[in-house]
Amino acid sequence: MSVMMADPQAQQRRRALVVDDSREMLDVLCEMIVDEGYDITRAPSGAAALEALSAGRFELVITDLHMGQVSGVDVLRRAKELCPATVVIIVTGSISVAPAIEAVKHGVDGYLLKPFTMAELLEAIAHGFRKRSLINI
Repeated sequence: MSVMMADPQAQQRRRALVVDDSREMLDVLCEMIVDEGYDITRAPSGAAALEALSAGRFELVITDLHMGQVSGVDVLRRAKELCPATVVIIVTGSISVAPAIEAVKHGVDGYLLKPFTMAELLEAIAHGFRKRSLINI
């Protein structure tokens, strides 16, 4: 797990946890949001994501669905247990309906099928934060 901090004011930025067991996809996801002002923590597995979630608070979690023993739904569940206001986006290459239903049951804020565009990811994130602000009124 590594932390990328773009500038000294990163403490004032929203913290994002990006999780994928594919290094290439992890790199792509981080590239997609780095210019949006996030302080990004990278997790190369679901287990590493659970450790990161236990160590600190994140406003945004973007996670792959299928990652071995600890799935994206496990990451979602833990993120929402620790901080229900965390925006969680799941990305997947699977068109199976069962994991999507499970994710919805646990409060997922966005669910994107790969391949997706940067605009689609940013819209899912924006939608999650809009939803969160409506709930917190």
